[in-house]
Amino acid sequence: MTQKSRKINDPCTLWMWDGFQVGFFLFYLFPGVGAILLSVVVLATLGKAGRELLQSRLNWAFAGLAVLMILSASLADLPKEALLGAGNFVPYFIASAAFRWLLQTPRQLRRLAWILLLPSLIIVVLGLGQLGLGWSSGELWHTLSGWQLEAGGNPPGRMASAFMYANVLALYLVVVLVLGLGLGVEELHRKSPSKWRLGVLGVIVVGDAVSLLLTQSRNAWGLAFLAGLVFALYLGWRLLVLGISACVGVIAWASFFPSLGGQPLRQIVPFFLWGRLSGEMYTPPPSPKLRITQWEFCWQLIQEKPWLGWGFRHFTPLYEAATGFWLAHPHNLYIMLAAEMGIPATLWLSGIIGWGLAQGMLLLGQWEKQDRTILFTYIVAFVACLLFNLLDVSTFDLRISTLGWLLWSAIVGVSSVNSKQ
Repeated sequence: MTQKSRKINDPCTLWMWDGFQVGFFLFYLFPGVGAILLSVVVLATLGKAGRELLQSRLNWAFAGLAVLMILSASLADLPKEALLGAGNFVPYFIASAAFRWLLQTPRQLRRLAWILLLPSLIIVVLGLGQLGLGWSSGELWHTLSGWQLEAGGNPPGRMASAFMYANVLALYLVVVLVLGLGLGVEELHRKSPSKWRLGVLGVIVVGDAVSLLLTQSRNAWGLAFLAGLVFALYLGWRLLVLGISACVGVIAWASFFPSLGGQPLRQIVPFFLWGRLSGEMYTPPPSPKLRITQWEFCWQLIQEKPWLGWGFRHFTPLYEAATGFWLAHPHNLYIMLAAEMGIPATLWLSGIIGWGLAQGMLLLGQWEKQDRTILFTYIVAFVACLLFNLLDVSTFDLRISTLGWLLWSAIVGVSSVNSKQ
């Protein structure tokens, strides 16, 4: 494999790589401190590699998209709100350029996976304490850290830990769970696997999996199942594929088909699973809170303004005016983007992201076998983020949105080592 090295080991670049690692290690527990350090690294990287980055066609594609987004926001009914909403995207275009320049080797991907995985153990402990022991944090901690631990979870009974809501934690756990699985598979395939590394990975993966169940996020449960199935297929573990499929089939039958023989299975499958999946655990929500209602409303918005949309952050006031219900987002990122910034910009963004993902998938066939698994892991983790946003929206959480852009940037960064973007 021919590589175009960017000389990460030179002293000027090395401190940026070190700062990048420390920043992300702190980011998920101390987001304010981590964000400041990462911002310094991004600015330093842009200063050092500015000329090279300006020559990138990918960065020019992002620049054009940013102009279109700002144009859409400027013409919105509430331009200030819309411009603030553009801040959920445009800064990441800049940060991604720096991340892609820094990340270029399989070794860096492994190191970054460990950096993202290790803090999840603390987040799991906090979540278990939140649900089991009623742990909570005060306003002072919220001011210092940027997050608050609520006794009993948020919403009540569902683990949220260091995140603002259970579904947000669920996506984080899906990503780190996939990274943990990938690192574990790599370790098992070494000639001399490290027992202590396998032990640490085992503890973290089990903790993340249990916590994922406790978030009660049906979306994330499905993604975790798909990720496990994809890994089993990738490795050729047919018995594991059959076992996973059988377990999920029994749970699905008990949840959705009680009148077709699923009722007896409800005596075997815990109510915690089939009750949550079927929706019988909670009182049915009113029509405006149903996803299908939100999506139909977005479709109407898209039809009325298909080219530049209504403007970022406009779904909430428009939906409240139409239904009397306040909702932060319509539980589908892609429909929301089409309604708020128009179809052309949505397709533009989707095309860029899809192109970068395709580069990583093409690279899978070129890498050595010992490096292929870690790239495959990043691809699975990022695809999980994309699929999660079919039923929810993760762009409003700083840490989760950054995580998605980081995964994509890592995939594109190692791909660009082989062909100049």
